[in-house]
Amino acid sequence: MDPSQIKNFGLDYLQLFEEFDYIEGKKLLKLDFENNRKILVLDIHLKPGKRLSRRYADGNFKILEIFRSDRDIQTCLVSLNFSQTVFAMENYNQDMLSLFDDIIFDLPFFGNKSKFTFSLITENQYLDRFFNQLQKYGKIKLVSVQKPNQSSEDLLDGLTPRQRDAILLAKELGYYEWPRKMNAGQIAKHMNITKSTLVEHLRKAENKIINQILIDF
Repeated sequence: MDPSQIKNFGLDYLQLFEEFDYIEGKKLLKLDFENNRKILVLDIHLKPGKRLSRRYADGNFKILEIFRSDRDIQTCLVSLNFSQTVFAMENYNQDMLSLFDDIIFDLPFFGNKSKFTFSLITENQYLDRFFNQLQKYGKIKLVSVQKPNQSSEDLLDGLTPRQRDAILLAKELGYYEWPRKMNAGQIAKHMNITKSTLVEHLRKAENKIINQILIDF
């Protein structure tokens, strides 16, 4: 998104980027549509020779606290009032807000004088609808699309406690290495169960994990 194409963002971006080289979003702590305010953690990269002020423009952009200062990089807690952004202009209505119901704003996001880059989590149908609305206010470009990757915890969620214990212990003791550091009988002794019971736990756990990984195939 090109900030210069947005008439009123509720703060003077040109003033901000006279001092900022660019900003990088680290964490969104609160998004309050009722009060038109969001609280977030930013890394503010200052231009050489510039100093960070506590207040900018008309107060819509406020630096609440500076957590860390490392040369030209300031990690800050920031409050941003977006009452006059594209999300709350004169043609603002409930339909516009409903676009956010199916979208999660994620990290990273970046901003400089020429553009802003946001990360979103949603389905294609909601992304298309969202883009169609935002194109009324500026130039929008889709940079990349990635499928979500399952975490190891997600893969283990479907296992019973004994299946989980068995497969994690088997991995820890080298059962899945080649050559194996420990066989099924030895691992079974560690768990005080029979070899056949251990093998049953492992096979069921392996089957569940493989089915989750290959769910789209």
